[in-house]
Formats: sequence, structure tokens, C-alpha cells
Amino acid sequence: MSEPFFSVVIPTRGRPAYLRDAVGSALLQSMTDLEVVVSDNHNDALTRSVVEPFESDGRLRYFRTDRLLSMPDHWEFATSKARGKYVLVLPDRKVLVQGALKHLQEVIGGGAERFAVVSFAVAMFDEERGRMGFAHQRGRSQSFTSAALIENFLTKNYYLKESHDRYFPKTMNSVYLRSFGDTVRGRFGGYFNLPGVMTPDYSSMMVNLALNNETYYVARRCMLTQGEKVSNGRLFSLGDFKAYMDSLGLTDPLSDLPGRTMSSYNTIVNDFVRVRDLVGGNLRGLKLHLPNFFLTNLLDLMNKEHALGSDSPVVLECKRQFAADIDRLPEGDKEVVLKALEGAPKRFQIGQRNAISLETLQLHIRDWLCVRLEKRRPLGTRLGLFFPGAMSAAGFAAPQHAEPTAPETPAAS
Repeated sequence: MSEPFFSVVIPTRGRPAYLRDAVGSALLQSMTDLEVVVSDNHNDALTRSVVEPFESDGRLRYFRTDRLLSMPDHWEFATSKARGKYVLVLPDRKVLVQGALKHLQEVIGGGAERFAVVSFAVAMFDEERGRMGFAHQRGRSQSFTSAALIENFLTKNYYLKESHDRYFPKTMNSVYLRSFGDTVRGRFGGYFNLPGVMTPDYSSMMVNLALNNETYYVARRCMLTQGEKVSNGRLFSLGDFKAYMDSLGLTDPLSDLPGRTMSSYNTIVNDFVRVRDLVGGNLRGLKLHLPNFFLTNLLDLMNKEHALGSDSPVVLECKRQFAADIDRLPEGDKEVVLKALEGAPKRFQIGQRNAISLETLQLHIRDWLCVRLEKRRPLGTRLGLFFPGAMSAAGFAAPQHAEPTAPETPAAS
């Protein structure tokens, strides 16, 4: 078989109903020079039954692990099966927008082939309300130096509009050259599962920034995410992290950080530190910016409090740990950090839109129309505000295969 242009790699664990959409969205793309690699992380027979109707398409390849792997180890296993020139990881609860791969191929062929990593915009589909949910502003297509993105990560608040998170070359919103991934594995023993990392999408992002001087960003929404309630990021933001952390088998997580509050942000910072120390490259010698580190953790804590309430055991424990982390700082650092915390927003919720732009205005108008037309769904559907499912929202016709009836459960893929 000749090398396909894209390998769409779908790691899956415990989400058979979502998996059907992910596979369908890849095989129904308007460009056909691709393979679809489904990697079954030791699921039961229901997952296999989802894949079987697609197996008549010769572009699909199915693999199953012989035991349950952690998420980083599974992503390493799954992507090692890819044979395409470029690899795109499509987690089982995400779908590709129709035409996305054709557009990315055109961008790459039009000059972006010099970049080992190309990222793109992503949006969320709210299946409970049958409409599009939160989406970052797309900005414009452009190249970024790794130095600029690294500085932004270290010095700008991850949860505020100043963050370049939407541009970061995370593997869940990027394609990467398979030859680059193979080189990383040859040098360091892994791409997604380096020792001590927690989040394969962000840890691979740190590798991308460490070993490439530039990346490219495509300002087109190429992927929709659904199933937000069962996402690991969502569960972490609500303090439900034990099962995932146990799966990693780390004896002392966050041990290399100045603060050990369990937060989504700290798992990402942990991966920065681990990749910096092992891979080096553009990360070599860089230090955390303490005021930004603690201020961002404070906003993470405020989001937990908004969602769970101030008397939640999770919130109370995080507050205790956060105060202890600050108290352990040397006096000079503590003074700087406390001063920075004085500038924290009084109220904060992840997902709020703070930036003012034409795109933000359009999103607010869309949200207003959805509320006004909630009881007039047929009209809202004709106007493209409501959809029967993520596949429809991504530009596809009604699904061709029956959906499994087993309930979805939170699970790392």
C-alpha cells in the first residue's frame, strides 16, 4: 500500500456511541487519500461492533491492545500503527468537520509543508441542547515562533483572553509529520508517553515547541468536540482526577512544581517541566513564572468553586493546598506572588468570553437567537442554529449505522 497523505488515528476507551461518529467523520471526508486507524484500548465487544460496519472500507485498520493502557501509553501504541505522511489524532468523542482534511492538505501543499506541525481551530458541539457550544475566537492563519508560544504559556494566564492556547500545537488540534514523531521516538523513547508526563496532548505540544522553531496555525474549525461531560479535562476542572491519576501510576505527581494543588493547569505545567528536563531544545533553561503560575491556579480554583460551591470538600481541600503552597515559598517570592494575586478577577468562570471583536459579537448573536428560538426548533434548524447531532453540525448527512445503546462512561482513551 502506498503512503496515504493522512493517518487519522482514533484511540478509544469506553465511548462506543461517540466512536461511531469519529470513524464516520473521517471516512466520509471529501478527500480520500487517507487511512483510519482505530485503536481499541482493551474495550468490551460493544466497541468492536461499532467498528465492524465500517470494515468494508479498505482504508480502515483496527487494532486492540492486549491489556488496558494509560492514556499516554495508548496514544503511543495507536500512533505507532500510522503509515501516513501526516498523523492526526482524533479522540473518540471528536469529529472532523466535512472538508477539513482537504483544506489542511491544500494549506500544507500551499507552503506549510516546511512545518513539522500544523494546528487548527476547534469548536464544541453541545449535544444536550443540539447546538454549537463554546468556541475560542479563531484569529487568523499564521506562523508562530516556538519562542513566542513558550513565552506566552509561561507568562500569560492560561484561562484569560491573553492566552494563545487556541494556537498551541497540541496533538488534539494538530497534524504532525510522522517522520518527526518517529525521530522523537528514536531519540527519547516516546512521543506521547515520556517519563512522568500526564497529558499526551499537551506533553506532545511541549515536544513540538522544544524541537521546532516554528509551527503553523490554520484559522478554520476543522474539528468538533462532543461529550464534554465525560472529557478528562472537564472532570479535572471539577476535581474528579483520582481515577485518571491512578491510571498513570505516578508515585509523586506534581513533585517538581512550586505548588501541588491538583488542577488541570498543573498537569500541563508538569508536562512542561518533564519535557524541558528530558528533551531540552527550545525549553532548555526556562523557569516557571511564579506570579503567573499561582494566579492561573487561583482562577482554576475559582472555577471549581463556581461549579461545586464554596463548601465542596474538593474546593476546601484545594484552598488548603493552595494556601500551603504559597506559605512554603521563600519570603521574596511570596511577596511577589501575593501582590500578583491582588489583581485576580473577582469572579471567573472557564468559558466566559472576555474579548470584544466582530467574531465574539457574532457568537453572542448566535447564542441570543438560540435562546429566542428554543421553542421553535424547526425554524432554528432551518437557520442552521440547531442540529440533530454532531455529525450534522460537522456538515454530514444523517448517520448510516445504528448507534449503540450502552451509556457512555468517563474514560481515558
